[in-house]
Amino acid sequence: MEDSAGEQYCAKSGPSRDQVRLMLIACEKPVMIQELMAVMRLKNRSKFREKYVTPLLEEDILAMTIPEKPTNSRQHYCLTEKGRRLLADIRQIS
Repeated sequence: MEDSAGEQYCAKSGPSRDQVRLMLIACEKPVMIQELMAVMRLKNRSKFREKYVTPLLEEDILAMTIPEKPTNSRQHYCLTEKGRRLLADIRQIS
């Protein structure tokens, strides 16, 4: 995560470094998926979840506020400690 902060999430089909940065900034406080989609200016929820949310959850960068009920209408996403460190690294580089 040193000088390549965010680079591992910039695969051809994955989010760009700027998109990762936007997601992390948006998730500094708990946020609903609709709000994340608005920040990213995207409308297709299933593709958004597949391309952006799921990879960050799997990498333990984002966490669900109600993990036992992933499809709960009150579900929010927030940064994990790893996500906060990644955001700090990205901010230092920018």
